[in-house]
Amino acid sequence: MVPRSFVDLATIEGLRFDIRYARSDNFTGAPLPGYERAGAWLHRSAAEPLVRVVRGLAFRDRTLVVFDAFRPVR
Repeated sequence: MVPRSFVDLATIEGLRFDIRYARSDNFTGAPLPGYERAGAWLHRSAAEPLVRVVRGLAFRDRTLVVFDAFRPVR
């Protein structure tokens, strides 16, 4: 369960993800336990500035890619 103080990063428009631990193309060759889906969450106090950065990058035709982040306990 995700704490209420965390934001699902999938809700940030323009942010991209490459969370390979949920796929087989990672260093182990198989999805890792606890990565049943490629989700990422961040504390609200960190997510709010991240939104501003992503919006600023959009003006330059750029974006950020998230490779890993908080995952709720299975």
